Amino acid sequence: MDGEIVSVCMFEVAPVSELKRNTLPSHPGASKIVQGAALHPHRAASSRTKRRITRERTFMANALQRDLMQLVKAAEDAASRRRRTWAQTYHLMPPVGWLNDPNGLYQKDGVFHAYFQYSPFDVEGGVKMWGHSTSSDLVSWTYEGCALYPDEPFDCHGVYSGSALVHDDHVSMFYTGNVKLPDGSGAYDYINTGREGNTVVVDTADGETFGEKRLLLGNADYPADLSCHVRDPKVWRADAPYGRYLMVLGARRRGTAEEAGPAKDSVPASLSPRRE
Repeated sequence: MDGEIVSVCMFEVAPVSELKRNTLPSHPGASKIVQGAALHPHRAASSRTKRRITRERTFMANALQRDLMQLVKAAEDAASRRRRTWAQTYHLMPPVGWLNDPNGLYQKDGVFHAYFQYSPFDVEGGVKMWGHSTSSDLVSWTYEGCALYPDEPFDCHGVYSGSALVHDDHVSMFYTGNVKLPDGSGAYDYINTGREGNTVVVDTADGETFGEKRLLLGNADYPADLSCHVRDPKVWRADAPYGRYLMVLGARRRGTAEEAGPAKDSVPASLSPRRE
């Protein structure tokens, strides 16, 4: 990434079985595991994040998800009626739109699952979701549909990258929920200001149907020297069988590209992907 100051942020996560077992609290003395879920190296999740979790439970009607599902289906149905002369045969490929980095890779019950950044409406990006494909041999892939939509206040501008953790009889998906705050005055640069990079978890038993999304971490929970670009959680069990889980997040430190200086062998702007 051109001229960016990149860092890695690590958190210790409560046992995932506890994340599964608990539900969001309705009283102030409820479990810190659920209110914060992941712990900063030096402090628990902020009170601001705790308040947001409780507040955002009221947004669960989710007409947005239903509308997005209909729009995705319409785009995919339209694509299915066109000839796919140049479609790939041996590689994972969505039916329409934009494909980016793979996420949530795992094997369960003899089936390989691959989720990926997906935008069916715009070949240059746009609204980012997670598509889902399966395979028995890692060569031939079957598209299973759109799995995760940007349908909550904490991920409304994109279901960004993440990972999957298989445990017990289900899978936990961790990802970054992107939110770009409105800026009528042009004050935000969306690097150091104006953006939320929320760490979210959601569970699935079959890879296709998902439970309630839960906000784990927000901007206030990350180290103060980081910009708003804190993304792409990777979670794993570090020292089985003791139940200790770790999470790493990619992060960009505060500062500007000019302060960092030009990167070597940087890609010309005309060839660089659109940043959102």
